Amino acid sequence: SYRTDVHAIECLQNNPNIELAMIENDIPDLSCNKLLVDNIGGAKQAVEYLIANGHRKIAYISGNPNKKVTMDRLNGYVQTMQAHGLEIKDEYIHHVSENILGYQCMEDILKSKEKPTAVFCWDDGVASYAVRACIDEGVSVPGEMSIMGFDNRRIFPQGYRGPDITTIEQPLYQIGKESIELLSKRLSDPNSVEPIRKIYPTRVIEKETVGNIG
Repeated sequence: SYRTDVHAIECLQNNPNIELAMIENDIPDLSCNKLLVDNIGGAKQAVEYLIANGHRKIAYISGNPNKKVTMDRLNGYVQTMQAHGLEIKDEYIHHVSENILGYQCMEDILKSKEKPTAVFCWDDGVASYAVRACIDEGVSVPGEMSIMGFDNRRIFPQGYRGPDITTIEQPLYQIGKESIELLSKRLSDPNSVEPIRKIYPTRVIEKETVGNIG
């Protein structure tokens, strides 16, 4: 995060011979391999997908605002809503510090005066708790509420048994593989390969939690 990485950054700056690859972090003052996910673009894909399915009232549950990845996804949501001229009501944006708090946020969203038809969650863990809250409140997903996540997780917290969550996929296997290959080359001959900065695209994975209301 912006706050907790300070000491690590100082350590790396003072030890330039350490070979590393940064994943999901782009610190300008460090010269190293940087493998980044297009989180802004991924969030835009999610909102565009919801809009294509007829949704205009879209809420967002965000994560820790001290993390760059969190703010990138929030910015992607906001930019896409604004680009389509869609209103972002105060009660449509929530922040959580833990996945489980997505449950309470979803309960609050369901009590909104002008209830949204879809909720985009900053990650799949939060989305899983949002789905649980809907189920417990007797709200059908996706019949009465559509929910979308981010990350395409395979394992969910606390034995999730709801519908498969429509989400945004990151190429995590490819990022992991390429980070090892880059580090291996640099360790073999530090002067043979210049550090790279690569941004990986995301894609929508259609599953069971987004309905078409168009």
